Amino acid sequence: MHALRIAIIATVAWFCLARNDARAASSERLQTVVDVSRISAGGVEADLIHRSEPLPPVAGADHWKDSRLRIYANHRLAVDDPLPVDACGITLPFDGPAIVLAGDGTHEVQLLVTLQKSCSRTGREHAGFELITYHVRKGFGNYERSVAPAASSSMLKGLPARSDGYRIAKAGNVSAQLTFEDTASRFGPVSLRIARNGVGHDYGRITMSDGSNFASVNGPFIIDLDDDGQLELVFTALSPGASCCGFSLVYAYDQALGRYRRFEKMWGKYTNSGELIRVPGSRGVEFLSHDEDYADENEVPYPDLLISPLQLWKFSDGLFVDVTRSYPKLVAQDAWEAWETMIHPGESRREDAVAIRQAACGQYLADKYMLGEGEDGWRVVEARCPDEVVDWRGVSYHLYSLLRRNLQKFGYAR
Repeated sequence: MHALRIAIIATVAWFCLARNDARAASSERLQTVVDVSRISAGGVEADLIHRSEPLPPVAGADHWKDSRLRIYANHRLAVDDPLPVDACGITLPFDGPAIVLAGDGTHEVQLLVTLQKSCSRTGREHAGFELITYHVRKGFGNYERSVAPAASSSMLKGLPARSDGYRIAKAGNVSAQLTFEDTASRFGPVSLRIARNGVGHDYGRITMSDGSNFASVNGPFIIDLDDDGQLELVFTALSPGASCCGFSLVYAYDQALGRYRRFEKMWGKYTNSGELIRVPGSRGVEFLSHDEDYADENEVPYPDLLISPLQLWKFSDGLFVDVTRSYPKLVAQDAWEAWETMIHPGESRREDAVAIRQAACGQYLADKYMLGEGEDGWRVVEARCPDEVVDWRGVSYHLYSLLRRNLQKFGYAR
């Protein structure tokens, strides 16, 4: 394969971490991550170049800005086009690119775009597909771009299915590069190289503890997590399988070793993958998650319901420390959201509404105990949540005794 044209990403800009409006988190400036993926066939190379936004990680949902498609024919740049965006300026979801052998013997580049009726920050309402094709004009050597409606996502059929990818980030005296392979059936392996003060080291493959590949790795984001003047590298990784699991990987510099050490935190479900936020007035950056273990012990039957008390974790000296009680305003906001869910559990099936209200009662009580208002919390719960409930297996039990036991077990009631 032709050597990677690193020059296309020599300059990397800063960007803002998305605001978590529901919990009043302020913006935090992180280093831009540039993602380059490439496929090649028949003397044609297609590169996708993105600038990412670290929005809350969701399986299969990347948020990109300033995305471009570049096509090289015989090692010469032939196309440099921006990708379609939604009303928020976020790149629309797409499949590809694919390189397809056309009827005239030339190689076309195709990209299938999923259209949206609304801004992807406020909702993703599907509005059909468009197939974008770049076809070389014989005798002219340039490419023509055509757009046509597509009936389904299966219309994109190109080879090869594998792409080689690169991500590069740089901040202060630290730079990092990820190199990975992405195929139609799997993601990985992923290799990491970190340079500090111009001296680089290879850190090998980024894998799970058992040596297997992650389903995806997002990052690196370079930031001073604990406000000690040293920059850490943060990755969000997802494991294979349904509903599980999200991880945060932190590479922190060890002065004694002269190298970076890896630290890991498993959060649980994909939707609970440790969002990075900065709380107004705080030092450093926190990881926002939810206490899934507590919710599971409360017999919540639907694993995809992320209705559990929030948690804030700080990374310091190689440890993830629970600092939730240091942010009473965020805890109070979380309790308010739980109360609203108790009052309006949704218009879904009755058994779903019962389970949602039950989960919200547990969330509300945990928050109230963290605020030192446990007795007030019980008065609200006893008025809104019945004590006798039937779980998803049809077994009846007393909710209040279960909640009291778990509030003690997980350290909320002290």
